[in-house]
Amino acid sequence: MKLPGMPRHDPVDPSRVRVGTAGWSYADWEGIVYPSPVPPGFDRLEWMARFVDVVEINASFYRAPRAADARRWVAMVAGHPRFRFCAKLERVFTHQPGPASSEAERRFKAGVAPLAESGRLAALLVQFPYGFRNTADNRRHLAQVLTRFGDFRLAVELRHRTWLSADLLAFLGARGVALVGIDQPQVGQPIPPSLPLTAPFFYARFHGRNAADWFRPGAGRDARYNYLYAPAELTPWVDRIRQAAAEGVEGVVIANNHYRGQAVVNAVEIRSALAGGSRAPAPVELLRTYPRLEATASPLPPPAGSTGRLL
Repeated sequence: MKLPGMPRHDPVDPSRVRVGTAGWSYADWEGIVYPSPVPPGFDRLEWMARFVDVVEINASFYRAPRAADARRWVAMVAGHPRFRFCAKLERVFTHQPGPASSEAERRFKAGVAPLAESGRLAALLVQFPYGFRNTADNRRHLAQVLTRFGDFRLAVELRHRTWLSADLLAFLGARGVALVGIDQPQVGQPIPPSLPLTAPFFYARFHGRNAADWFRPGAGRDARYNYLYAPAELTPWVDRIRQAAAEGVEGVVIANNHYRGQAVVNAVEIRSALAGGSRAPAPVELLRTYPRLEATASPLPPPAGSTGRLL
C-alpha cells in the first residue's frame, strides 16, 4: 500500500536511513501516540523504539544530560538493536556569545558518553539560532564549537540564508561535518529546502511550514510546530533521501512538527515510502486520530496492561 501522491519505488536499504522524531515526551501525545490511560510500567521511549529507529534528545539542548539518564535510555531500547539517539548540543555553546566554559564542555561530554560508548549515538546536532548569520565572528564561533566536539559525528544546523556559500560547504566537507538539510517556513531569509552532502552521512530535519505562526509574537511552541506535511510535500524529500542512500551515504531524518503527534505521522509515512510502500508500524491510537495512515501503516498491538484495542 502507499499513500496517494507518494510514488512507489524499490525499498531503500534500511541500514542506510533512520527516521524518527525530535523528542518523545509531550503531554499532547497522550491518547494519540501513547495509550491513555498509560498502563503500569509503560515507558514512552521503549514504545517509540517499536515504530521509529531514532529519536533526537531535546532535553540536552537546555541542560547537559546526566550519564545515569543516558545509561537508562540505552537500557530501555536494549531490545531494539537498530535504534539510535541523536543528541542536541547544549545551548550554552550555540546560543550565547563567546565560548562556553571548559567545565560545561566536560559536563556535556560526560553526559552523552554512555550513548557513544554503547554505539547508540548516531550524531551530535549543533543547532544555531535563526539570527546566527554568516559573519567573521560567527565563522570563528562555529569553528571553535566544531573543534571542541570534533570527537563526535557532527551535524550543524545553520538556518539563515547568508550561510549559503561554497566556502561553507568546503569547510564542513574538510571536517566531515554534515550540514543539516532543513524544511522550515520560508519566512524572512531562511535557507531553502535542500539536502547537502558534506559528510559521509546526512541529517534532515522537518520543522513544518506554519509560516503564519513561525515568527508571530506570542506564538507558543505548539503553535509554531503545528503542521502536518501533505504527501506531495514529502515526496521531493523522499526522492532526495533515496538518491543519497543510492550513493552510499547513510543518514538520519527527524520530524520536529511535534504538535499532537504530527511528527510521528510523517515519520511513519516517510518510513513506508522508503520501504517501497510497505506498511510501517504505528500506534493504533495514531491511526484512529489520523485515518490517512490506514494507507501506509499497520497497527501495533497495544502494550501489556493497556485498555486499548486494535482497529
